[in-house]
Amino acid sequence: CYLFIVQIYVGEISSTENRASFLNIIHIFVHLGIIFIYTLGHLVSHRTMNIIYGTIPLLYAIAFQAVIESPPYLRSKGKHEKAQHSQQLLMPKNQRNTEVEMMAMNMKLSYQVEKPKSLKELLKIKSTRKAMVLMCVQFFFFQMSGTNAISFYAQTIFMEAGVRNLHPGISSIIYVSFLTINSLSAAIFARRFDRRVMLCWFNALSAICLTVIGTYFSLKSHGHDLEGHGWIPLSALCINSIAFCHGTATVTWGLLGELFTIEAKKVIAPVAQIVSHALTA
Repeated sequence: CYLFIVQIYVGEISSTENRASFLNIIHIFVHLGIIFIYTLGHLVSHRTMNIIYGTIPLLYAIAFQAVIESPPYLRSKGKHEKAQHSQQLLMPKNQRNTEVEMMAMNMKLSYQVEKPKSLKELLKIKSTRKAMVLMCVQFFFFQMSGTNAISFYAQTIFMEAGVRNLHPGISSIIYVSFLTINSLSAAIFARRFDRRVMLCWFNALSAICLTVIGTYFSLKSHGHDLEGHGWIPLSALCINSIAFCHGTATVTWGLLGELFTIEAKKVIAPVAQIVSHALTA
């Protein structure tokens, strides 16, 4: 629920040109959270770790009380003055006066509060159905990209590739840290390149890297001597993380905030999330 609401909120308060980058920041912080979990689990006991985990959401809940509500949500509730004030606070100072006045005028002239539509009503809209199918397909490829399996088995991959002097768990931290660094550069790519091009090229690169990794370990499991060639799967692992972050991960998080209307997003986007988590399981 938390992750879903954050995606909607960030999408609603972001400008069109920055929305993809801001949504990708969520992906960056997911990786930072994983690094935090792995590191904490490596350093402290389970009891201490769970106390820390329980404290963080409480602090977040208190701090979030100061966050501004999104203008689209306030408008949907008929709170025009609060929506105008919220929009003014979120806008750059040099754009506030003229744009806020225009927004207020448009709300008075053309805005009507509509009763929220059900899932059945939304699915009758062709564009919404297509967007939902596209998101489900995108989440399918997101989860089937192999990144979760690699994260879970990073320690085994490093050991089988010949890196045996790392403490258990450090290899996973290294891999997720590399994902985080790549996610930072992916936020820049999301603003400058066509989404379709990014998906095609980076997914093709990811497929090549996964094939290399799979072939290496398949040959090794059949008794072939690959001593001294451990750099091959490790290099493929690094390149695959670059391809995943700049392709599937970036585009998926961006589409989730851009494909749906505000009305449809709150009802249909969870369907894509259910598909995603079901595939993770």
